[in-house]
Amino acid sequence: MGPSYVLIPLHARIILLLSILLFYQTSISFGQSITSSRCGTTSLLSSFQSTEGLGLASYQSDGFHLTRPTVPGEAGRTGGYGHTYTTTPTFYNSPGGHFKIWYVTTTSDRPGSGRSDPVDADNNGVPDWVEQCADFFDHSWRTVIDTLGYRPPPIDFQFHAQYASAGLDDGGDNRYDVYIEDIGSGIAGYTAPETVISGRQLPSYIVVDNDFVGVKSSLSEALDLLRATAAHEFFHGVQFGYDSNEDIYWFEQSATWMEEQVFDEVNDYLTYLTGFSGFLTQPWVSLDVANGQHEFAGVLWPQFLTERFSAGLIRAIWERAETVQSVDAMEQSLQTIGSSLKAAFQEFTTWNVFTNSRANSTLAYEEGALFPLVTPTDTTDGYPFSGPTTATSKLPSYLGANYLVFTPDASLPGGLHIDFTGLTGEWGVSVVATSITGPDTIITVPIVSQRGTVDIFDWGDFNAIVLVVASLNRSGSNFNYQYTVSYDSTLTQPNQITRPALVSFPNPFSLNSNAFVTIKYKIPQSGRVVLTLYNILGQEVRRLLDVTRPVGTFTTSWDGTDQSGRTVSSGIYFYRLIINNTSGSQTGVSEKMIFLK
Repeated sequence: MGPSYVLIPLHARIILLLSILLFYQTSISFGQSITSSRCGTTSLLSSFQSTEGLGLASYQSDGFHLTRPTVPGEAGRTGGYGHTYTTTPTFYNSPGGHFKIWYVTTTSDRPGSGRSDPVDADNNGVPDWVEQCADFFDHSWRTVIDTLGYRPPPIDFQFHAQYASAGLDDGGDNRYDVYIEDIGSGIAGYTAPETVISGRQLPSYIVVDNDFVGVKSSLSEALDLLRATAAHEFFHGVQFGYDSNEDIYWFEQSATWMEEQVFDEVNDYLTYLTGFSGFLTQPWVSLDVANGQHEFAGVLWPQFLTERFSAGLIRAIWERAETVQSVDAMEQSLQTIGSSLKAAFQEFTTWNVFTNSRANSTLAYEEGALFPLVTPTDTTDGYPFSGPTTATSKLPSYLGANYLVFTPDASLPGGLHIDFTGLTGEWGVSVVATSITGPDTIITVPIVSQRGTVDIFDWGDFNAIVLVVASLNRSGSNFNYQYTVSYDSTLTQPNQITRPALVSFPNPFSLNSNAFVTIKYKIPQSGRVVLTLYNILGQEVRRLLDVTRPVGTFTTSWDGTDQSGRTVSSGIYFYRLIINNTSGSQTGVSEKMIFLK
């Protein structure tokens, strides 16, 4: 995610870090719950704590050397998850020259042993699983080290004398060692730091499963999981080269995030967002909690930092983590780019409104349409209304949030008046109004002496108005607040176009019932208007408009085809309106459309 042993004792602060475990789940579609066992994360880590790490490489009283699968005793070190090879292993050097992939050719540890797919389709004597594993790790190296600029993991062989003096295995050369075995027990892989030297920067090795049988039904699904595992576990090896004493939640959040950077097309992280405790399912839980779930679903935090700022910010945090712990490293790194932890976290909580049916890839996550909706604490369509009405346990802990969702009555003119009072703690308060006919709106509510007020005009323009209350504290739990929301018929604006707007109908749009979809757009200032359709990956599908328009309301249509005239696949699409005003400024708005053939 090291520990104490006879060779070089380490402080108990790192006893939780001796094994990073990437837990797999059953093959599921988005929206379903995760049903497979996560293999006792809590009991495993509790065992590490109670035994001060179980030892990494020492000669124990029971005679086991607790180290790699090539040396007896692996099961003891991993709480029973790993084990030692029972036959002599061989190895395959990855084409990129960075990895040494170890495997056996017999027993249940044999790569691909549980699958009927060809084990060596090219008949070159090396199992396909081994070659694919090597390719995925090579690709991970190129992305993490060559492209993103992280330091390579420490080389174990440079400490050969320390390994040899203890009768331990260092793999025999400078390549990073990866072991393939039948892990079982619901684990895709793990990375283990080795405390053959003192300090925070430690060498390590990786173990990955040999087939993912019982987890992924098809070979293609299994290979996708192997891709994600390679990226995730290799980044753990990199992390141990920065600070093996870092916080567990940051190890896992950023390693799960790295899966997306290396293999963006896999999207294995989505399975965590629905069934696990996280910022969308239990947003009141603190950012830095590690409970076997929250740290994996917590991938949204580094993903936000990347999309809002840059991928380089994550590396900057790890570089500072060599001298300070993660939250301080985040604060320092954000300050260097003109932000702060409080400001970034408050904005992060607003991004988490824009998911699923409320997705807006212009304002928030690129893949937000694939996420579940955030869990609200209160919901109402009757006014006036006061809250919160939730249990104390669901009030925000430090760096946690509540979401209060108000549904407008489009038949009534006017809007909402919201009063907020913080009773304990420090608050960042925002209102997010998701649109029907106009652009989504985010309002940051000024808080003075723990109080803030905000008016939402013309509530009929929105399908939901969400009050987001974020705890900006660095410690503490269940911070309390009060709010009142009331309807006010006078909260209307003049009937003129003051902002760009975009809407399509029907939505969803199906060729079985309609020859085209109508897109209506409003232009508040004359200028060049560009309307573009994108797929879920952000790739341009078709340029629908590139014209000059005066102020006014206009319509256009789309017949379900791409720029080449081919009918596109069913799915979620985004259409974006950009207005290049005659004054030289630029404004824009985007919306989501569901297309069904």
